[in-house]
Amino acid sequence: MVQKREGNRKNQVEVDLLGETYSFKGESPDQIKEAANLIDSQLWDIKERYPHLGKNRLLILALMELGYEFVRLKKENEELQDFFAREE
Repeated sequence: MVQKREGNRKNQVEVDLLGETYSFKGESPDQIKEAANLIDSQLWDIKERYPHLGKNRLLILALMELGYEFVRLKKENEELQDFFAREE
């Protein structure tokens, strides 16, 4: 569930993560919604794999998995930039 409230160039967006509602402010409600959906999906996925873990452990695992993916994509992006720089 996502709701928008117009403000001073920033929108307040409410999102559900693991069944709890959180409010965030940002310039792009669509990007906030997309990020929240990604994180929520990741959290539920981990919760299914490790149903005995508490919320803090679930959050740490989700952060580590997303952080790992970020680092992998950052490295891939740098390699592509290097490749195309050599091609010019």
